[in-house]
Amino acid sequence: MSALAYDPWGGHKVEDAFMTPTKDSFCDRVLTVDTDVKAAIADDAKRIVSGARRSAYGKPEDNFERIAKFWQAYFENTGRTEAKVTAADVSPLMRLMKEARLCETPDHRDSFVDLVGYTLTGAEINKVAA
Repeated sequence: MSALAYDPWGGHKVEDAFMTPTKDSFCDRVLTVDTDVKAAIADDAKRIVSGARRSAYGKPEDNFERIAKFWQAYFENTGRTEAKVTAADVSPLMRLMKEARLCETPDHRDSFVDLVGYTLTGAEINKVAA
């Protein structure tokens, strides 16, 4: 079914006014704006955890194990020895930290990128199938 969409240059007939937006506006073509925030955030997170972070911190398994040992030492040195912190705990705990920050600044893009990144590294550490 065809629909008529508003066209400021003459009201041309558009096949489907409700189709997924594409980069076809003048501004999108000139500015090359990526309008899909979900894809942009996911791409950024994937690039970061596969490249820069891995180069800086090593494999997530090793890095998260070190983090878990530091956290465990903190709990033991503050008299809270009931819990055993593992590398698998780091991803969900860091995601919770990012969620807490988003409560204050819900439009902070980097926190969303980090949430996805911690989810991806958590999946890797927990050996989720590809």
